[in-house]
Amino acid sequence: MSSTIPSAKPRWTWILCLAGLFGGLLVGFHPMILSGFKRMPADPGDTILNHYFLEHSWHWVSDSKYPATFWSPRFFHPVPKTLTFSENLIGVAPLYWGLRLTCNEENAWQWWILIISATNYLAMYVVLRWFGINPFLAVLGAFLFAFGLPRQDQFCHQQLLPQAFGPFIIWHFWKMLQEPTRRRWVYLLLLTAWQLLASIHLGWFLFLTLGIWLLILLPFDRRILARLVDFWKMNHWLIFVTFIIWVVGLGLFFRNYYLGNASERREYFECLYFMPKLTAWLAFPAHSLLDLRLVPDDYEHLPEQHLGIGIAFYLSALVAFLWSILQLRRDYFQQKAAILSLSSILCCLVLVLVTFKTGDDRSLWYFVFETVPGANSIRAIGRGLIGTLHAIEVIFTANIPSTRLRAWLSFALMFVGIAEHVRFEIESFERAEAYPRIERLSREINGADAVFVYRESGGPSVNAYQEIAAMWAGFKAGVPVINGYSGREPTNYLRDLSEWNLKSILVFLGPAWQGKLLVILPGATIRKEYYEVLSGDDPAKRAIQVRTETVMR
Repeated sequence: MSSTIPSAKPRWTWILCLAGLFGGLLVGFHPMILSGFKRMPADPGDTILNHYFLEHSWHWVSDSKYPATFWSPRFFHPVPKTLTFSENLIGVAPLYWGLRLTCNEENAWQWWILIISATNYLAMYVVLRWFGINPFLAVLGAFLFAFGLPRQDQFCHQQLLPQAFGPFIIWHFWKMLQEPTRRRWVYLLLLTAWQLLASIHLGWFLFLTLGIWLLILLPFDRRILARLVDFWKMNHWLIFVTFIIWVVGLGLFFRNYYLGNASERREYFECLYFMPKLTAWLAFPAHSLLDLRLVPDDYEHLPEQHLGIGIAFYLSALVAFLWSILQLRRDYFQQKAAILSLSSILCCLVLVLVTFKTGDDRSLWYFVFETVPGANSIRAIGRGLIGTLHAIEVIFTANIPSTRLRAWLSFALMFVGIAEHVRFEIESFERAEAYPRIERLSREINGADAVFVYRESGGPSVNAYQEIAAMWAGFKAGVPVINGYSGREPTNYLRDLSEWNLKSILVFLGPAWQGKLLVILPGATIRKEYYEVLSGDDPAKRAIQVRTETVMR
């Protein structure tokens, strides 16, 4: 190859990879990094909520006197199994636990976010290289997977970050279909279980993707079924035993989700609200080079409507699609690469067609919602698509015949593709706006068996923050809180804090609850009302006000 042609010799491959990694971290998290970790990504809503879940799990494993159980952190008190209302992140919680050994809770959370994003990048890079993709396109694919605009717009939902297992699952799934082995089978079971424990949402969508991909692959390679049948005949006891262990293990874990949500079921209209329109695939977040403003104004605030992956991605998919069709008539090894490329592109297209909506109420997803297990628990379809489509982005296997042309094109695609995803402004917030308020509030919680905190005017504008701040304050004070925020609310819980009064608090606590209740009305002057609550059915007769305190800030 001519020295004037951009290339990536083996000794420079990892330098190129690390340059893409550190560049991606800077692109995705520059407000946090450049501020010296004084800022945090996104808004003080889900960011602090997910941090709460990890800190809860840290105290659960490290503090023998911690009063809560894993499944029942003490918010939405006295409702049990409240952790099942959201993701729990237990599959990647050990990383946070390790960081907490050396960092305070806020720094540990910030480093957790950076490390999880870095592992996403490195996992995709390694797998794309295993697929034979050259270093330039592998860097581009890894960058899009970990730091692309759709991912950046979901940094507000950190429960969707842990996806480093996805690329390896794609690799072992493909290899299992080509040449089944015991090791690959065991790897698939372990990795899929780990991905589900890391992010249930992403794990579920990855299973859906693998099913669609398999159905598309079967007509291209009819020997897949024969190979799998032969593998079963030779290893049926191993397959049976390991699969039963996998099912029982995950079943026991997710049984808690069933018990915690048995009375609730997502309605289809909730899926529709968050479901992307077709224009979402050409819509990009604000403050980016590709912000074309194609999404109607009433959807612009939803990151699920910003799924545009970039012109370089779409062009490479088109080239890969056309060239793969031509390669199908070549020898076996070229056919194999073409099938891989073509089937992955078709899989992406099927996912797009199934999950987009026309108007406000029509989508093929309805049939998935009604027939596929777990689909009626999935609300934010666009969130799952972000990682799922990227996890199968082996469409970069376009077999352009000229080595020189391939090198130039790969370099150009990498340069343009990364530049498209540079965002000039990314939402972030000051740590000092959120966490010190929580500390101050926690100091006011004492002398009670349960606490309810009304909304405070001022402070962070995110409505969820008020609820989450109360959760954190109760957590630090060691007192259960009636307040809560999660993927869903229990029965009788009023989302608007202004609608609450003493009667609604007692109704939520239930007729059997009794003990000391603290009601806090925050503001420039904090008012604390203490009640002795008796059991009974009549809220008017249950609460006896013991005393009132006024605290000047």
